[in-house]
Amino acid sequence: MDENTSMEAISVPNLELAQHQSVLVNGPDELKLDAQQRLDQAITQRSLTGLYKQTCAKLNILPNPDQLAKMEAENARVISELDDKLARAKEELGELEQNNAKIEKAEYYAEICEFEQASACYNEVFNSSSVTLNQKLDITFGLLQLGFFSMNVSLVSKQFETAKQLVDKGGDWERRNRLKAYECIWWASQRDFDKASQLFLDCLSTFASPELMPFSEFVKIGCVSAALSLNRADLKKKVTAAPEVIEALSLIESEPEPTPTTNPTATAESKSGSTSTSTAAASASAATQAASQLTTGPSNTYISDLLSSLYDCQYSKLFYTLPKLEQQFLKPNRYLYKHRNFYIREMKIKAYSQLLQSYRSLTLTSMANSFGVTEEFIDRDLSKYIASGRLHCVIDKVAKIVETNRPDNKNAQFQSVIKKGDLLLNRIQKLSRVINI
Repeated sequence: MDENTSMEAISVPNLELAQHQSVLVNGPDELKLDAQQRLDQAITQRSLTGLYKQTCAKLNILPNPDQLAKMEAENARVISELDDKLARAKEELGELEQNNAKIEKAEYYAEICEFEQASACYNEVFNSSSVTLNQKLDITFGLLQLGFFSMNVSLVSKQFETAKQLVDKGGDWERRNRLKAYECIWWASQRDFDKASQLFLDCLSTFASPELMPFSEFVKIGCVSAALSLNRADLKKKVTAAPEVIEALSLIESEPEPTPTTNPTATAESKSGSTSTSTAAASASAATQAASQLTTGPSNTYISDLLSSLYDCQYSKLFYTLPKLEQQFLKPNRYLYKHRNFYIREMKIKAYSQLLQSYRSLTLTSMANSFGVTEEFIDRDLSKYIASGRLHCVIDKVAKIVETNRPDNKNAQFQSVIKKGDLLLNRIQKLSRVINI
């Protein structure tokens, strides 16, 4: 294979299965049954032994020994065929064909989620003297797939560093853009929404990583990141008005609304090693209860509602949208699940700050009306953020007025210079004593 050849991106392990696994373990309850069905189907049809073991371990249940033995036998058969293919390549063909055979074996290990064996095979090819620069990049992306599936921070960090070094040496534009997409999702999962939003804007029009996630899902995560990190002007210009975002959101909103699955017959028995976390009746009951709690009207407009309400200063609409965003997107999403409380809190602070910066003072009543909540809620919520220094205002409980006290930036900079200057003088004095001695 020529060095400039654009080979198909490595798409194993299937990250969609990691999403189903996350939903099955972490919820929400109304999606667990569907996630279990999809996992069971994939594990059974493709003999995904490693994924089966991982899921059983996370659910704290024992694997079915008969099912496990059957899948391991199928894995052994396929690996034996791949070993024979590699042996023939060593005898009859060149190093290029040998590397391709090794990569094929690594991809099979990755597909069944046997990550240690997959990493060993990938690294063997990576360190080969005959592998090209772009092939090394593709192997690095394969290792990134392993890291993203298991959310292995050390592996992902190492592969990002390797990928950047290879890209700087001459990686093509397609792999450069693919790297930005991976970085965008990773930084969002690490709660660095500033980096994630900038990378999202950089690769929005050139997204070419379907193995990572569908473009619509990428747009969702990018918009959520941008809503928190960008100011109103940039949010409108670079995100809300972007043709790619408009098209993606229109497709998302035109999709039929998901309904909770309530089929109890699909739930396997946990005693026999199924990936189910509860009995069929319990799953059906949880799904039915969740369905009854769903709000009427379209429920898949939460991303566009988030962007428009923040830009148009429709704060009551924003406060109505945030719970929907949390329950329908942040909580089920494996990358943002752990940060949902942080995100909702920061969005509320941003909305409060955005309103307060336009006034020197305003009444609790008008502020409560703006956000569609009670005065008691506003009083209690603002008090938390004022006490922690996140909002620069004070509440006059007697007059029921919120007064802003914006920080003096020049004075703060002056105090910072004095503090750092004192520290520098102390260090110089210590250094002079050492020199005199």
